[in-house]
Amino acid sequence: MGSIHPIMAHFRRRRLAELLKLYPNLADYSVLDVGGRPFIWELLKEHYQVTPKHLILLNTPDDGFVREASDYTVEIADGRELPYADKSFDLVFSNSVIEHVGTHQQMAQFARECDRVGKQLYIQTPNRWFPLEAHFGAAFIHWLPRYWYKKLSFLSVRYLMALNNPEEKRNFEQEFETTDLLSKKQMRSLFPGKKIVAEKAMGLTKSFMVTSTGVGAYTTEPSAVKSVKISRGT
Repeated sequence: MGSIHPIMAHFRRRRLAELLKLYPNLADYSVLDVGGRPFIWELLKEHYQVTPKHLILLNTPDDGFVREASDYTVEIADGRELPYADKSFDLVFSNSVIEHVGTHQQMAQFARECDRVGKQLYIQTPNRWFPLEAHFGAAFIHWLPRYWYKKLSFLSVRYLMALNNPEEKRNFEQEFETTDLLSKKQMRSLFPGKKIVAEKAMGLTKSFMVTSTGVGAYTTEPSAVKSVKISRGT
């Protein structure tokens, strides 16, 4: 299993425990992981001895470096235009992907496609209003208008770590331009009628999970069916 920061591994183990509470028959499921990496499924197998019956890791051509293994297959496609029939999978899973897919219109298209091909959903995204921005290790400055956030991005941990690494600095700049965190209000509008599950850290909401059921230890509430306009900074 690839290396990962212990704090991130801790939160992902917690998240997987909740996933199993929400979907206890996951071992019998066909699962599509949109934007998926092997690590989270290796973690599930290592700590909970669970492997989905049929697992596909789907990525774009730019991210097509994931190699197939005995527990999963790898396919290349765009999450906004999934090449599968309606309700093809027992579960569509996506972890920290929707905030990277483009404009809010493209996010809505991504959400519709995941809902279309999955009988059930588990879509996770970081909370815009959590004080620490998880992608870059930036505290509070990600709440500023994007112009000032970019100006002050040198204060983030990841920027400092990339100073003497040109390749990592390019990766930082590319990911910065393609990351747009979402609020609960925005997630409600993207997934009308679904459950919004709040993942807590230090008493604050760290992430949101869109699910098809309200069972589990995290705070859960139904999302509003009425659509609301999505605007940056909501």
